Amino acid sequence: MSRLQAARAKAQEIRSAQEQALSQLHPHSLYIALWLRNDPPPLDDFHWAFYHHKGPAGGTIYQVKELGEGWITDHGVSGCIFKSLFLCCLVQIGSIAAASEQTLDLTIRSYDNKLNEIPNVTCKVWLFKSLLQLLRHALIHCHDPKLLETECLAFGNKFRLDASGNVQPRPVVVATSCLKYFDNQAVMMVAISSSASSS
Repeated sequence: MSRLQAARAKAQEIRSAQEQALSQLHPHSLYIALWLRNDPPPLDDFHWAFYHHKGPAGGTIYQVKELGEGWITDHGVSGCIFKSLFLCCLVQIGSIAAASEQTLDLTIRSYDNKLNEIPNVTCKVWLFKSLLQLLRHALIHCHDPKLLETECLAFGNKFRLDASGNVQPRPVVVATSCLKYFDNQAVMMVAISSSASSS
């Protein structure tokens, strides 16, 4: 096999692993997604966003990014989040009822027009302010948002070197601070996906 053929075969293997990981995500599940910001990746240094998985066609990434001296929204549809460059891991924080998806969308976007009015805004600050709104609307349940932040950082730190080395697919894990509120099917599907990622 030539180098070109080997490279093509490896690329196809990666695409297949990413697409299989996507197929194992539970429809309507909500995640905190972490991306590497630097390579080599230092501890506790991630880009934070929400990912709402709608089904086989993918879902929506909700995020804010720094532009010049301010911050802008960069929400958008993702066909396969596992193909996203520098993705580190997905941390499931909830499962959204189909009837509540519009409320979820509006709630996450509630700071869009006043993003730069948030004191000391960063992607993580915006995400946790939005998360508090999700809690107030009972769209997700988490007994300790600070513990959730600690968990996400621990997961990101654990998987950052694998992400830097392009180990595929990226892992999917469940936040224990939210776990007891999930339905059994959501937990089962995430467990399968996480197991496949670590094998």
